[in-house]
Amino acid sequence: MANILVIEDQDSLGSLYQRVLGSIGHGVTIAQTGLAAIVAAETQKPDMVFLDLMLPGMKATEVVDRLTRLGVLPDSPLVLSSAMAQSKLAALARNLGANHILPKPFDIKSLLNLVSSLSPKTKE
Repeated sequence: MANILVIEDQDSLGSLYQRVLGSIGHGVTIAQTGLAAIVAAETQKPDMVFLDLMLPGMKATEVVDRLTRLGVLPDSPLVLSSAMAQSKLAALARNLGANHILPKPFDIKSLLNLVSSLSPKTKE
């Protein structure tokens, strides 16, 4: 299963990611700040990264830059998540090199479908 880094400052959403994705076997690390995300990425290379655009202390562009310098991105898919208008979110996603967005609020089925489509495939 995938090792997923979720950069999300809202406790309730972080818990939701952890509960839902952990229940189907994924390893989920929650980082509530950009700095915590960088530290987590240094110790374990995530298979995918979910990034909330509105974080305290560090802009999303800086987080992406630092994850890129660590070699996490662009090897691992980057999913941007935000409550901003989807057209603006799509433009920001392109600018940051993300191919995937998860608009807030999102439903669990959308989250599961997205993670399933991005998960590393195991060989049989």
